[in-house]
Amino acid sequence: MLQKQLEEFQRKLSQLTPEQRRLTEKLRNMSLNNLPASTVSVLTGGVTEKKEMCLKMREQLGVLEKETAAKLSEMDQYNKDMQELRESQRNSRQHLRSYGASKRTNGAN
Repeated sequence: MLQKQLEEFQRKLSQLTPEQRRLTEKLRNMSLNNLPASTVSVLTGGVTEKKEMCLKMREQLGVLEKETAAKLSEMDQYNKDMQELRESQRNSRQHLRSYGASKRTNGAN
């Protein structure tokens, strides 16, 4: 008789354990939803602060991207100018060599 009662109680306990877990989780969620106003205010303030910081960082990123694009453009122009200068110097040297060679040829006559 006691054995049957024990088995019955164990069966009921095994059925109630998942229900207890579910109710405990529900209670935990309800307590999170019923946070004091001061806690909600602090959390909201923190979220707002982070949003503002993200916005400022996005703005700064935009400024940096524009500055970077401008600097890259300046660098491209500088490289083009340098290439033109090198070509001009190369041409000048060739003309000077040609001029010097023609002077030597004409001077020998």
